[in-house]
Amino acid sequence: MTALRLVVPFEPVAKGRPRFVKATGRAYTPPKTAVGEWQIRQAFLTMLDAPEPLVGPLRMTLRCFVRMPASIPQYKRATARPIARPDIDQYVKTVLDALNGHAYPDDSAIVELNACKEYGVPPRWEITLERLDGAML
Repeated sequence: MTALRLVVPFEPVAKGRPRFVKATGRAYTPPKTAVGEWQIRQAFLTMLDAPEPLVGPLRMTLRCFVRMPASIPQYKRATARPIARPDIDQYVKTVLDALNGHAYPDDSAIVELNACKEYGVPPRWEITLERLDGAML
């Protein structure tokens, strides 16, 4: 089975709640989220010259490496895990929305998902997509 692996060398951004304009009633994505999605999308598009969306059932593996806060004592750094907000599902939503229509026609094609958040230097996203039916990507 062939896998598509993507490393995005930017700080992971959690999906923000949609904002609304009172005057028009229209919703928009918060700017920080929009920039994070754009960074992921650009990394995918520059990795492949003319990427075609992957079709069929897909497995996504997502690893989010975030900065370790300075408040964590030195003796705990080797085993520390990021249990504070933002939640892991908000990172997943950012990636699914960023690659929707580019890496796959719709995020409903993701039928299996493995995600984790960890402390790491440099901060980055590591995204792997695999076809589950055995066909080549």
